[in-house]
Amino acid sequence: MRSRMVTVLGALASAALLMVAVPGSAQAATGTLTINGVDHVDPTGCFNLTPPDSSINGEVTPDDMIVKNNTDKTVVVWDSWDCSADGNNQDSTIAPGAEASVHADDSVSVE
Repeated sequence: MRSRMVTVLGALASAALLMVAVPGSAQAATGTLTINGVDHVDPTGCFNLTPPDSSINGEVTPDDMIVKNNTDKTVVVWDSWDCSADGNNQDSTIAPGAEASVHADDSVSVE
């Protein structure tokens, strides 16, 4: 009986250590990412700041766009239109609760 209890307690302790040691899987951010007034609720992935035709609702996109990070994750600003990591294209980051002016041909990602 005693050895069975030790085995069970050992298994529980191992499981608890694994839960602490192994990071959780990627999840969408909780909150809102606002890009030039357009809200993206619980965002995840890449957001291209310039549409392929360089216009939004028929208007030419501005040189800079305002990105407000009202999520619980850090937003990465990429010096490319597709969040690519070729070379060193990570431009900057936007912390939760912060906002930044981002060049219109860049992209942002939420991981």
